[in-house]
Amino acid sequence: MNQFLRIIQLSDTHLFATDCGQVHGVNTHASLSATIKHLQNRFTDAIDAIVITGDISQDETPASYQRLINHLTPLATPFYWLPGNHDILEVMTKACPQAVIQCVEMRQWQLLMLDSKSSGEVSGRLTDQTLSWLKSRLSETESKNTIIAMHHHPYKTGSKWMNHLGLQNAFQFQEIISDYSNIKAVIHGHIHQQAEVFVGNIPCFATPSTCAQFKANSPDFQIDHSQATGYRILELHNNGRLETSIVRAYNHYDG
Repeated sequence: MNQFLRIIQLSDTHLFATDCGQVHGVNTHASLSATIKHLQNRFTDAIDAIVITGDISQDETPASYQRLINHLTPLATPFYWLPGNHDILEVMTKACPQAVIQCVEMRQWQLLMLDSKSSGEVSGRLTDQTLSWLKSRLSETESKNTIIAMHHHPYKTGSKWMNHLGLQNAFQFQEIISDYSNIKAVIHGHIHQQAEVFVGNIPCFATPSTCAQFKANSPDFQIDHSQATGYRILELHNNGRLETSIVRAYNHYDG
């Protein structure tokens, strides 16, 4: 048995029912396909789980979620997903019920999957029910090394235009997680770029989109044509140590 679990995070796939849909000039089906191929070529040994942190669909259709399932099936790996602001949870659940789960337990680790979608809004919010569940779960499992996953970022970014589009009740979330030293990281998507920001003593990791990337530290919205699609590797060691890195895979704008 490996001394660590290998988790892959994908985010912001923005898929359509058809294979020709584009977001900011990028064919999202083709860019995801190239990213998955890169992932397959890199890892010939086991991946223990794949986590998709929202904005799976761009057109909210059942076929768009099935498209992601089709992309992931050759990897023969359990996957779990949560909704972003572009998603419909009911459609996701119908497409793959076993992928919609609040808590994934793996050896000495647990992955807590939080729904931060706020209906009709680009920004996010954790409901009182979700916050209550999170607090209860953390208090009951203080011996478990914990990763929290959600779509929206619970902190201010370096991009002014993006700061009002994050988690609106981030302070409440931060108050809860600050009490637990067993939380090793928060992972999220939404901002279409790599980022590593500490909230108190807890690192928050943003993962690039599998389609277009947003320019970091920009006062206004800009696409970063220099950055390729990417995914995050998380290696969760049995002793509680976390190692993580970003792998860049495919740049549509190159060619």
